[in-house]
Amino acid sequence: MVLVLLSVVAATAGFVAGRTIRSPARVAADAEPPKPSLITVPVELRELESRVIVRGDVHRQGNPDIGIDPSIGLGTGVPVVTAVTSSGGERCAPPR
Repeated sequence: MVLVLLSVVAATAGFVAGRTIRSPARVAADAEPPKPSLITVPVELRELESRVIVRGDVHRQGNPDIGIDPSIGLGTGVPVVTAVTSSGGERCAPPR
């Protein structure tokens, strides 16, 4: 009976020691950050949008003063737009 009890105590002590005592290599391995892994998500192609809904009343407060300063123009006359030579998305060359 004593021999069985001594075996059980020794087995329990061995089990506890095995669970609590760690080697220096294991302690160092547990302290390192995990290896980086490839994180993937499905790609989604869509247009980003944001909608803002505002309620209110809009009133006009007089006519805006829109004028052309002839001193800014490319000559002595008043600049006049006679044609649009580009379509949407194109960049226009600066005037010469």
